[in-house]
Amino acid sequence: MPRVRTSSKKPPPEGWDLIEPTLTELGRKMREAENEPTEAKRKVETSWPIMRLHHQRSRYIYDIFFRRKAISRDLYNYCIKEGYADAALIAKWKKPGYEKLCCLRCMQPKDTNFGTTCICRVPKQQLDDNKIIECDRSRADLAMSSGPSSVCTYGAFSGARRLSDISMSFLTSGSQFWHPGHAMTSETKPKSAAGQSRGSCCSALLRLAAVLVFGLLAAVSVSYIVTDTYDFNGLSFTARKLIHQHVPGQELVLTPEQLAQYDGSDPNKPIYLGINGVVYDVSAGPGYYGKGGSYNFFAGKDAARAYITGCFDKDLTHDLRGLNEAQIRSLSTWTDFYENHKKYFRVGRVVHPPIDPSSPVPEPCEA
Repeated sequence: MPRVRTSSKKPPPEGWDLIEPTLTELGRKMREAENEPTEAKRKVETSWPIMRLHHQRSRYIYDIFFRRKAISRDLYNYCIKEGYADAALIAKWKKPGYEKLCCLRCMQPKDTNFGTTCICRVPKQQLDDNKIIECDRSRADLAMSSGPSSVCTYGAFSGARRLSDISMSFLTSGSQFWHPGHAMTSETKPKSAAGQSRGSCCSALLRLAAVLVFGLLAAVSVSYIVTDTYDFNGLSFTARKLIHQHVPGQELVLTPEQLAQYDGSDPNKPIYLGINGVVYDVSAGPGYYGKGGSYNFFAGKDAARAYITGCFDKDLTHDLRGLNEAQIRSLSTWTDFYENHKKYFRVGRVVHPPIDPSSPVPEPCEA
């Protein structure tokens, strides 16, 4: 086997012969990654395999020295000096919270458009459990860890970790050194009992979610067959909101007479109000829009004009004639309020008959 070229003319410290085969193999993989064709790749993709190998090589030396105490300080310093490991990255690994940092770029906010760090630096409490994410620096798979703070783990880390563990067994037994390619196969990583338990739990939750979705769709279908509408009045406002937002083709088209039936007087029906032709469900606010509520006069009708003028006694109409352009634009404040409300939501529209041009224009009103 050809020896690894070094920049120093002095012989390597004792123990070099044991780690040289692994570093030689990782160097060969690094050269292959550097010479790999890049025509079909984006510019950023060309550095991903190089960064993974750089991490694996540094992690291998880090684990052999700091975790396993298998090499001397002189040999460790020699590897750092010869460029086999990233001294700055290893310095971060020795600090709490950075034990599994994949690269230094992930913690540099100046490299991003919005001054943020990589997704792999987000604390695990803020990430979904068992969700696979991808590091946008090295495009590595990230997984949740048991560390106390933000972590970054990926295939190169786990491979280097297993590589150092297996190498240690051969270092202590004096057997032939392990080929690094063997340590990277998924078959060598046994599934833990905790992992199997999490998988079973996720499967049960998925089945439960499927049953709930099926029941909801069945209820909507029965409602459509019986009432010829998707408006299932017996459901809570939360369920109705989900139906109206996610079930296609269920938008209501009402006449003013039909809209008037949802004025809050019937506790078994939702409460609707209209603004300039758009109908919103405000059933979540019965104290305001229900019977006896302070804004009950808005329920069951399109009172767009009253929202502008503030005259709630005689301007409860959709007729906006006589108002200037600036007044009409101010109506968007109210439509935005209902569109973005956490509990109120759009359910459809009301179709008004054409306004007779010869009919009198509503008189100006001062609230």
